Amino acid sequence: MSYYDLDDIMADGVKVPTKFNYTVPGLGYLENNPNKPLNKNNKLDLPLWLAKELAVLEINENDGNAHLLELITPEIFHQRITNIIKSDSTSLDAYSLCPYFYTIYEQWAYFYSSKKLSELAVEMLRARGVKINNFASFKSNSLSNKTSYFNETSNTEFMQTLEEFEKKLFVLSQESYKHMNSYLQSKD
Repeated sequence: MSYYDLDDIMADGVKVPTKFNYTVPGLGYLENNPNKPLNKNNKLDLPLWLAKELAVLEINENDGNAHLLELITPEIFHQRITNIIKSDSTSLDAYSLCPYFYTIYEQWAYFYSSKKLSELAVEMLRARGVKINNFASFKSNSLSNKTSYFNETSNTEFMQTLEEFEKKLFVLSQESYKHMNSYLQSKD
């Protein structure tokens, strides 16, 4: 994470579900109850940066150490979403699930040391990247004729499902194709 990268800052603000394992006095303001305790077993959506910091805090007890809170698996990691990614990741509306889908996957995989999550995100990016690149190529070529084999409506709908990293990837691909076209035209 870059200190000045706005996308990283916004991704850290994405709320994730948590469950408190202890009653904590004075933290009631997190649920709009100032000056009240945050009770044990309360489920609360917290920004990712705060949830990660609180999840590593341990409380010493007679029977060992326990964490202050536990992270509950967000919807983007549920089996239903995983199955969609494995079968046809281009049909997934990543933006509606989380505008910073890949960043959350990356941070969650790092936090839990999950190689499986990392590989799943990479496979998803590969599959969606091909479609993003194809659409960027078509859009950047101003001389191309719209042919019947290119379903622009379907691709426009796909473009609306892109999360923030994929949008950057599309813009970079489109600019790259434009530069290549102008270079090739200047050689003529």
